[in-house]
Amino acid sequence: MKQCIQQRLGLGMAFAALVLAACGGGGGEVAVTAPIAAPVLTPTNPLVEGTQVPTSAVSSSQGAVNFANSLTTQSDDSAEPLTVGDVVLAGSDNEEHDPTI
Repeated sequence: MKQCIQQRLGLGMAFAALVLAACGGGGGEVAVTAPIAAPVLTPTNPLVEGTQVPTSAVSSSQGAVNFANSLTTQSDDSAEPLTVGDVVLAGSDNEEHDPTI
């Protein structure tokens, strides 16, 4: 009986060592990330001073929706955060609801 227990213990420890050895490593790969795409800027749509928010996002609700939609197309969770400062996005209580949101 004692010999059977020792064999099982030895086999169990060998199996555990193999499983632990198989789990290690593989962490040396570095994911390539794309930079955040800046909002579309034109001479008529500059950024609010000191931020990365276009002026159209603070002057009209449709501009705010367009800016928010441009941010949702980015899937890089490791990118640097946007500088928004004290900017308040525009909104409207009397415009139609945008069905794309």
